[in-house]
Amino acid sequence: MNSLTKRVLCKKDYVRIEAIYNKLDIVNESLEHLIANAEICENEEISITRVGIDSHVDFLDLDSKKSRSIYLTLPSKKLETQNAISILSPVGLALIGACVNDSVSFMLPNSKLRKLHILNVSR
Repeated sequence: MNSLTKRVLCKKDYVRIEAIYNKLDIVNESLEHLIANAEICENEEISITRVGIDSHVDFLDLDSKKSRSIYLTLPSKKLETQNAISILSPVGLALIGACVNDSVSFMLPNSKLRKLHILNVSR
């Protein structure tokens, strides 16, 4: 995750993410970092251009120059929607709390760095 990208979560998303974190049996440093450093705001104050749980996100992969559309969701609901990505995936953790026009980076499990630019967010 790009440390320069400000992460803002609505209280509802923060509570759900923290509950998932508390149930994990393994350490997830990216999730720990998000919980410890995200700015939390009231649900009605969150910008519609900010990525949250149940957001549709269009982004450009800055390495491949390909655009992609995903639906960011809870791990338990991942199979219910086409193009769904779990908030716990590397992509999900990079995007959650970021905003339209932000660029984020994250490591894949194979240690390859990926960079994405957020084009559009809708809920």
